[in-house]
Parts: sequence; structure tokens; C-alpha cells
Amino acid sequence: MRRLVQNGEQLLAVVTESLVRLEDTLHGETPAHIFLWDVIPAGEGEKRYRPKDENSLSDYVKLHLERDLKQRGIIVLREVEIRRAAGGDPGERTDLYVDAYVPGPDYTRIDTLTVIIEVKGC
Repeated sequence: MRRLVQNGEQLLAVVTESLVRLEDTLHGETPAHIFLWDVIPAGEGEKRYRPKDENSLSDYVKLHLERDLKQRGIIVLREVEIRRAAGGDPGERTDLYVDAYVPGPDYTRIDTLTVIIEVKGC
């Protein structure tokens, strides 16, 4: 379903709906959740599983959002520096940075709408 995103609440709703579609693929008919776990040999014929690291999960979510939202003119970026640090230290980064560009109220400029997603692995 296509719809025009005109404000931050609408962008958040579109991103949330996309994440629900991601959840559906993880538990669907051909479940994709297997791609988020590492197999650890545990002995004779046994397997143990450990979740992939947070960066791998962030990459997986980014790939999904790109595939799902790109045709809607929404851009998804990884590890964007949102605040510089003093000196040569690394700045504050965010896991996923989602932007949509919309015409301003007078159509003479473009406004940017942003949703920031922090991914937490456990």
C-alpha cells in the first residue's frame, strides 16, 4: 500500500508497519529467523544456537527496510554520526537512520523527516 508521508508521525507509522512485515517474515511459512542465529557445534549430533551480534542484526533490519521502503522514497542509512565529538574522538552514532524528503508547505523547499532506530541485541 502506498501513501504520502507528510509528517513525522506518518513516517514513524510507515517504518513500524515495515518492521511488522519483517516480523512476519521471521516467523512465516519459510521462517527467516534462522539467518539471525549462529550454529555452535555442541557435541555428537547436537547443535546449540547463539544470536548473531548486534551489528549483524542492524544490517539485517537495514536490508529489509531498504527493500520494503525504497520504492516509497525513504532512505535508510547505517551508523550515521549524529553528533560530533570534541577532538579526534568518534562522535555519537545511531544504528539506523531513516529519512523521508517531503515538499515544504510552500513547495519552494524540501523538508526532511527522520526516524532513528537503535538496535539492541540480547
